[in-house]
Amino acid sequence: MGNRKRTRDTPVLEPAVFAQAVLAGLAAGESAGGDPVAVDQVASDGSVSMLQVPDSPHGRAAFALKRHFGNDERAFRAALARFRALMDLFSRGALQRWCRQQDGERTALHPAVIDVASQMRLSDNGRFPPRKFAAAVLEAARVHYPQLWND
Repeated sequence: MGNRKRTRDTPVLEPAVFAQAVLAGLAAGESAGGDPVAVDQVASDGSVSMLQVPDSPHGRAAFALKRHFGNDERAFRAALARFRALMDLFSRGALQRWCRQQDGERTALHPAVIDVASQMRLSDNGRFPPRKFAAAVLEAARVHYPQLWND
């Protein structure tokens, strides 16, 4: 494979930086079909100068993260990979113990989840290993947040 970067080599982010990225991604993903990303522009010679990106929560989140990090490509790619891995765990129900419903419909994540997701090494498939992730969150919660969500 040479010097090609693997997903698991994704740089760590400060938890506060990743928390802001997660909030930006979630807000964009939850929005209902906002502004179109681009418009199809095909010239008479068949060349394409712009493409329309299909609207989806994942696409909106990715573009929001890109806007959030601006020209910092390294941070953008790290946040996007970590955000996707975190959302994968959430969609598979692996974070249930660490989520709480608030205000009737909003979901709050335990801060230990953000701490671990901002720094844990991703597997070769770009995901967090669920059992290892859960064990790391439990330890982070015990050490750093002993009075929060005791159950």
